[in-house]
Amino acid sequence: MITSPDAAAQWTFAQIAAIADSEALAREIGRLHRQGTGPAFSVFVGQDFKKSDENIGQLYQGGLGLPERDYYVSDDAHMKEIRAKYQQHVARMFELAGDAPAAAAANAQTVLDFETRLAKKSMTPVEQRDPNAIYHRMALAQLTGDAPGFPWKTYFMAVGLPASGEFSVGQPEFFKEIGAVTTSVPLSVSGAVLS
Repeated sequence: MITSPDAAAQWTFAQIAAIADSEALAREIGRLHRQGTGPAFSVFVGQDFKKSDENIGQLYQGGLGLPERDYYVSDDAHMKEIRAKYQQHVARMFELAGDAPAAAAANAQTVLDFETRLAKKSMTPVEQRDPNAIYHRMALAQLTGDAPGFPWKTYFMAVGLPASGEFSVGQPEFFKEIGAVTTSVPLSVSGAVLS
């Protein structure tokens, strides 16, 4: 039994450190989503945009520590300053979790690089205002085909959604990137990002 917030955090970090393959990664993301945290992307059940009498599982872009994509990709001086301060903040969080300053700085750069990669495939707030642009109803087979690499069936089992139905995928290009990073990014990076 976990008896304190510190013990809970240590247990969560141990779970993340134990991730050995993409199946374990999908299970851990599902577990964290069930707890209400949002690593990598968001999932929720809500009213279907085009079938108001149905509720449907919805996948939505996420995984960013800054508010939205422009914070990562804009060349505006103010945005660059925010990115630098965010990177310092992330490094400090790693230090508080026990990393030496050099390791914390390296991990913070890893997190920023990973989040920037996701941000580049994220839709802007303006693009998301179009309800047709964020409505892509698909079955598991299509999601798996469009975003291979991430074990979607394992994830849906872990998060507690039936994988046999259909889902609304808000930003297909973002989820293609989730599949791509699952196979191209070392699990040690995924662990740093989830931490």
